[in-house]
Amino acid sequence: MCIGGMGHAVSIATGVALKKKKSKVVCLDGDGSITMHLGSLATSAKVKNMFHIVFNNNSHDSVGGQKTATEGVEYYKIAKSLGYKYCFRANNKKNLLKAIKNSLKLKNSIFLEVLCSKGNRPDLSRPKKKMIMYKKLFINFLKK
Repeated sequence: MCIGGMGHAVSIATGVALKKKKSKVVCLDGDGSITMHLGSLATSAKVKNMFHIVFNNNSHDSVGGQKTATEGVEYYKIAKSLGYKYCFRANNKKNLLKAIKNSLKLKNSIFLEVLCSKGNRPDLSRPKKKMIMYKKLFINFLKK
């Protein structure tokens, strides 16, 4: 439910990972999103069960497609310098599948930057119910 959340997905995923220490938590994120809250990577990098996947298409795609100001930034290198144990970059389907398969076996924080084209699904879902209901569902999930 973080589509258009402007940088909060990794912070929420970090909280989930801290609560669900026996599970690998996968955060799907965008380059525009992590640029909004780059400092949160320093925290998420320290969480051993975090698998942070960032789709880098040089745009704020889910909120209108505006170009980011970070063309040429190599996020996987930033993630490494902020403490992620394993950092990878994939620029094609073969490399992506290999990186995911290998990453799921690792026992420490992982960052995967996926270079991709701009564009999203025309049916990209947005929350349709009152946010209080999603909050309750989320809290109940964390209690399990």
